[in-house]
Amino acid sequence: MAILSAITLYPIKSCAGMALRTATLKRAGLTVGPVSDREWMVVDAAGYFLTQREHPRMALMGPARTRWTCCAATAPSLNWTARSASA
Repeated sequence: MAILSAITLYPIKSCAGMALRTATLKRAGLTVGPVSDREWMVVDAAGYFLTQREHPRMALMGPARTRWTCCAATAPSLNWTARSASA
């Protein structure tokens, strides 16, 4: 019998994840409340998405829950913007 030892949700593609105790599995992937897996991405000024493969410091950027929205990005001095992948 398989045992699940950890659940990590990655709301922002290529960035740090959120460790979870529980999550809901939907057709599109894991969710916790309004937060979905890889729903957001980091883009440059021209709108092209950035990846951790090309920008390893993205590992320093992480999600944070807020009471007003699904998540906020924390990225001291990186000057990047989180945008919904569905937009």
